[in-house]
Amino acid sequence: MKLLFTTILLLSFTILSAVTTVDPVTGPKVIFQEQSSSIDEEMSELNDLNQLIIDNKYTYDELRLNHAESVDAVNLSAEEEGILDSHPDSPLGVGGFWWGFVLGWVGMLIVYLSMDEGEGRKEQVKNALYGCLIATAFWVVLWVAVIAAAT
Repeated sequence: MKLLFTTILLLSFTILSAVTTVDPVTGPKVIFQEQSSSIDEEMSELNDLNQLIIDNKYTYDELRLNHAESVDAVNLSAEEEGILDSHPDSPLGVGGFWWGFVLGWVGMLIVYLSMDEGEGRKEQVKNALYGCLIATAFWVVLWVAVIAAAT
C-alpha cells in the first residue's frame, strides 16, 4: 500500500511539474494559461452556435444555408467521421476501433491486411491503434485496482 501511495504521489508531482514553470520574477505560471483566452473565445462561438440551433431547431443543412460564416468559423462539417465509425471497406463492416479494442495488435493487423491501400485504411488502422491503447489502459487500471484492493 505504501508503494502504491508513493507511486501515485510521484506521478502527480511529475505531471504537475510538467505543466507549470517557475519564473523568478513573477512566480509559478501555468504553461497553458496563454491559450485559455483563445479557447474561451472558440467555446463562446460554439455556445452561440449551439443556442442558435436550439432556438431555431436547425438541421445542419439549414444552419449551413442560413449561417454559413458561423459554420465556417467553428469548422463544422457534416463529413467528419468519428473514431467509432466504420469504412465501407472495413473487415466485416466493423470499424477499426473495435478490432483494436477487442483483439489488440492482432485486430490492427487484420484491419491493415484486409483493407485496400488508401486514406480509409490509414484512418481505420489509426482507429484500431486507439482502440488497442484504450483497451490496454483499461486493463492496466483494472489490474492496479485489483492489486491495490488485495493488499
